[in-house]
Amino acid sequence: MDGKQPHPFSQILALHETRRRQKPFLSDLPRVHINEATRAVAELYERTRNTLEYHDADIVRRMAIERTLKRLLAFGMLGGDVTHAENLLKELIRGGYFPNDEVPEERTYDIARITRRFLIANAVGIPKEIGSLFLSLTAIAIEDAVVVEEREMEQRFIQFSFTVLRDRIPWNERERKDRPAAFAYQDARAGVKRCAGSDDVIN
Repeated sequence: MDGKQPHPFSQILALHETRRRQKPFLSDLPRVHINEATRAVAELYERTRNTLEYHDADIVRRMAIERTLKRLLAFGMLGGDVTHAENLLKELIRGGYFPNDEVPEERTYDIARITRRFLIANAVGIPKEIGSLFLSLTAIAIEDAVVVEEREMEQRFIQFSFTVLRDRIPWNERERKDRPAAFAYQDARAGVKRCAGSDDVIN
């Protein structure tokens, strides 16, 4: 041992490989499928709508989830079971917000837990001043439950960036002692999941 620290990129690659081996082989899992013809029509409508109501690309999907939640809730078509969760996911796939034949069916269980808490909160009564915020948190939690790999890659990039930059930025002593701000994103995401219900508290 020469005492030399491994390169940060090597550490991230090792972490990626470890987590990959711990997961089930995704290609063997059944995927959520919808008819391509109906998907094409619905996606055209959504694209037209998003053109007329321009927003940054990174929030378009989240806003679509919010719209879908509000519509299904208003018509009494939103439920906290797997069947309703699958219908919600299929509607978003039709709109082109998630890819067809790629999302594992097992993720509908996580979506069902999230929507169940959303419905419970609405039944109890959400204060008007935080209703919009709670809807947004629910949409974020649903999005995270579907794009798991995408979120994990973001977290690894944050970890990699911090590892590379922490010794190259002239932090003052207080900043060096404080918990890295780079992980605030991960903390916020974790808080959203606890609040909106992706943790398995309500079965």
